[in-house]
Amino acid sequence: MHQKIFLNTLYQVIQKVLTASITLLITILTAQALGVTGYGQLVQITTTVGMLYLVVDFGMNAIALQDDPHKNFGNLLVARILLALSSVGIIALLVVVLPFSDFFEIGFSPMVKTGMIIFSLTLIAQAVLLSATSIYQKELRYSALLLISLVGSSVTMAFIFYAFLTNISLLFVVGSFVVGSIVTALLSFIFIYKKVNMKVDHLKVKLLFLKSLPLGLMLIFNLIYFRIDIFILSFLKSTADVGTYGLSYRFFDFLIALPLFLSNALYPMLLENQKNFRRNGKMVAAYTVCAMIIGVVLAIVLWFLAPLIILIKQDFVGAIASFRLLLFSLPFFFGTSLLQWGIIAEKKQKFLMWTYLFCAIFNVGLNIIFIPIGSYLASAMITGITECVVFVVLASYYYKNYMRSAT
Repeated sequence: MHQKIFLNTLYQVIQKVLTASITLLITILTAQALGVTGYGQLVQITTTVGMLYLVVDFGMNAIALQDDPHKNFGNLLVARILLALSSVGIIALLVVVLPFSDFFEIGFSPMVKTGMIIFSLTLIAQAVLLSATSIYQKELRYSALLLISLVGSSVTMAFIFYAFLTNISLLFVVGSFVVGSIVTALLSFIFIYKKVNMKVDHLKVKLLFLKSLPLGLMLIFNLIYFRIDIFILSFLKSTADVGTYGLSYRFFDFLIALPLFLSNALYPMLLENQKNFRRNGKMVAAYTVCAMIIGVVLAIVLWFLAPLIILIKQDFVGAIASFRLLLFSLPFFFGTSLLQWGIIAEKKQKFLMWTYLFCAIFNVGLNIIFIPIGSYLASAMITGITECVVFVVLASYYYKNYMRSAT
């Protein structure tokens, strides 16, 4: 069992390393060509729309995996498409109401709003990809996802490299991401559609929404505290500050995705042994400790490598400090990822929902108070403080309810 977990985690890490290498090259090309302000506009587009990715996710895969996603795939896909279309509608509304000040260079410019409309198409592609992922996760076929993700990232890279050679355009970059996401989604569906049931039962779709509601809200609250700082920065500070912080976050995003791969491989195992508190408790505890140790080692190494960021462009020198501040929270992110899915396996999503609601309010309050004073450096520190609070709460809850009862 541990070998299966290791192999499927390894496949996901390889996938992330390969796609992240392509993403890093994309980041370098776009940052060099667009400059700190142009890159800040790109961050505004991708972050605002990306905030709705977890609305499309809504934790439905975790619920689907507790049954058989093969038999209920049609219901899962329809539910996700409905969430995606609703999210596109939200983006259209935001484009109308979001303010912009050309004089102070704050807010969302007409170019950014156009980019948001284009990039919102990725929400529909994300709905297909996430639904198909439930099948790969159930079958532990992450090697197939590795190839699919690599092809999609390569398509995006090809378009952006072409744009870079021919006087890069912000909207062309955004369109490149859209094309790559559509390719990835289509390939993920093509390889599984013959083995899934595409019939739709409207009652089961409604039931899926209801069962996913606590976990979906948890993910949304999690997203608010994790991404709202970029949004607040856009209103209170210049687009250049958004670009600086966005670049440091781009590297940090890659790092905090690493423990998720382990969680994805571990979660089906936890479901299989759901009634065995002793086994599951020890397994989650052991993997959490290992993940946090890895987080500490990575944080130390990357602290010394952080100055390499200026090789992209001297304008991004401020990203070094914000990236280093974010690294302090890395071990906590690694730990909470494992604990979170251990609690989900025990069907205690409501506890997670209330935890992340509190942390979202806590995070937003701190950002509103301290961003006007410390800009993106304050945001980086607040991210770490909030994640530390999450870790303490989840670790205490898991020990009290599962580890202690397993001894």
